[in-house]
Amino acid sequence: MGKSYFFAGDYGNEKFIVKVRLDIISFEEEGSRICYSPALDMSGYGVNEEDAKTSFEVALEEFLRYTTIIK
Repeated sequence: MGKSYFFAGDYGNEKFIVKVRLDIISFEEEGSRICYSPALDMSGYGVNEEDAKTSFEVALEEFLRYTTIIK
C-alpha cells in the first residue's frame, strides 16, 4: 500500500521564487518506488524511497525552470 506525504520547498532564479507545497503519493510498482503528485500529474521513480524523492525533485526543478522562462 502507498503512503502520502507533504512536499514543500522554494525554487527560484534571478527573477522568480516559487513556493511549492504539494501532496505526494508514494507507492511501489513493478519493483520501483514511485513518488507521484496528482496536482501536477508528475512523478519521480527509483529503486528506493530516497531515489524516488530525488528523481521527483529533479523533474519538478526542470518543470519550474521551463515554465518560468520569460520570452
